[in-house]
Amino acid sequence: MTIWTKEGLMIRMKQLGAVMALAALAACATTPTVSPEVNEAKAKVDALGQQPLAAQAANEDLVAARSALSQAQQAQTKREDSEIVAHLAYLASRRADIGLERVQEAGARARIEKAEAKRNAVVLEARAAQTKSAQAEAQASRESAVQ
Repeated sequence: MTIWTKEGLMIRMKQLGAVMALAALAACATTPTVSPEVNEAKAKVDALGQQPLAAQAANEDLVAARSALSQAQQAQTKREDSEIVAHLAYLASRRADIGLERVQEAGARARIEKAEAKRNAVVLEARAAQTKSAQAEAQASRESAVQ
């Protein structure tokens, strides 16, 4: 049977406190730091991936952005130098930005093509109307010349 003395309890409490402090430090040491650059890059890569034209207009950029983001996340998990993590996240962000611009360009080109098709249809209708008018005028001239 163990008799707990006041001094023994105090020593045990100090030991328990030390163990708890070490456990808390160990938990903090295993929690990966979250880089705002990686979060921003992830948001941009996700935004690019959600674009309907991304696979057609910016597939290469999307693949490169995802690759760079994956490298940045791995470097962050491995606790590599924050400058390396930031650089890889920067590359992912720029590739995503380029891809988003390509998607916008493809959308603009599609709108231009649609507008040109509409314009061509209107021009064709106008020419048809002019032709019809000219034919009617020629017919009227022939009829008045015959009389």
